[in-house]
Amino acid sequence: MEAVLGALATCGLFVYEAAAAEMDIVLTSATTTVQGTFDVRGLTGEADNNPEVCEASPCSGADFVGKATEAQTEVAYTNGVIIDESGEAHFAAYLPVGEVIDDPWFGNGFTNPSGAEIHLVINDHGPLIPERAGEMLNTYGAGCTDESLPAPFPDTAKADGEPGPNACALVQVAIFQPDIE
Repeated sequence: MEAVLGALATCGLFVYEAAAAEMDIVLTSATTTVQGTFDVRGLTGEADNNPEVCEASPCSGADFVGKATEAQTEVAYTNGVIIDESGEAHFAAYLPVGEVIDDPWFGNGFTNPSGAEIHLVINDHGPLIPERAGEMLNTYGAGCTDESLPAPFPDTAKADGEPGPNACALVQVAIFQPDIE
């Protein structure tokens, strides 16, 4: 447990390598201030490789999930942290262009870095369950009740982590749209 708590001050960089370079986006970190003590938060990266098919701009969650095939959406759980008394979290992850290896939701990959719309979503897993800390930090749904996961999400998302007693919620999103002329 000391090793997990020792990682509370993790700082880092979430980069879609080619997208950031091609779109001249300088992204050094994803930071959020939240309330809670020893709450577990997870960062999910979503790429809509074909945002032109979305009903609105930016793409909605309904477009990301409901039009996953047409929009060539990919979603992957990228990083988890435990919020300490300061309420500050620093997430770090990396997603290369191509096939998503670790637990992709749709199997479409990250294929259009210069034209993709990127959503970074923070999921609150609720209070830390010490004996399940590793799983809560590394999966989408660990510790969450099945009822608290959004109904439209695919079975691959709902199966990512052992359910638990916490009511989980999507609490914050950052959207990066492509520069389409």
